Amino acid sequence: MEIVVKIKGVEYIIPEEVTALQWAEISLLPMDQWHTVQKVLGCSRLDLVALTETEVQSIYEYAVTALKGIRAEEATDLQPYLDGLTFGQWIDLDVWSHHDANVNIVKITSNLMGVDTSEWPLSKAVSVLKGYVTWRRKVYEAYENLFGLDEVEADGPSDAPTPIERVWYEAVMVLTGDNFTQIDTVTEKPVFQALNFLAYKKDKAEKEIKRIKETQRKL
Repeated sequence: MEIVVKIKGVEYIIPEEVTALQWAEISLLPMDQWHTVQKVLGCSRLDLVALTETEVQSIYEYAVTALKGIRAEEATDLQPYLDGLTFGQWIDLDVWSHHDANVNIVKITSNLMGVDTSEWPLSKAVSVLKGYVTWRRKVYEAYENLFGLDEVEADGPSDAPTPIERVWYEAVMVLTGDNFTQIDTVTEKPVFQALNFLAYKKDKAEKEIKRIKETQRKL
């Protein structure tokens, strides 16, 4: 059933489901009912000033029905898209996910699918996002030593973690041999080719450190 809300003489229709872009905007201030109502209806924040808190609460209860897409259960099979992922794309996706996957849902899904997903129904975008998040988790688990997952468990969370952008920039520079002019070449490499080499370099460095410590103990 179509739900119509009238504010200052203007009629607004609550959509059956918000778009991916609307959800991204709502996710910036998810606990702000006024913000959610504004984004769902597509009205101005100033228009809502004319309403009482009770009226906004009432409209909000109707508006949240348009957020049903966040409950999408099935994840999209992204393998055909993931197979061609470059290291540069992996970095972009990982940074966006690290900061807030919901706020960056359009960036993530558009990058994966190769099309603008701004106007996609939320349920469709969430399905793609879930497929990516599941795959990303498996990659992290497969390269737990590279990503330091075992170190986090052993030492506990860091009080001042390195910004994710800096972590990946340093990884890129490892692959380029500190040659700035090779950044584009490196970021266009297949993602697993890059991750495998980084894992190899880290493992080699750890073995060298272990060898040095053992030699020092014998002195």
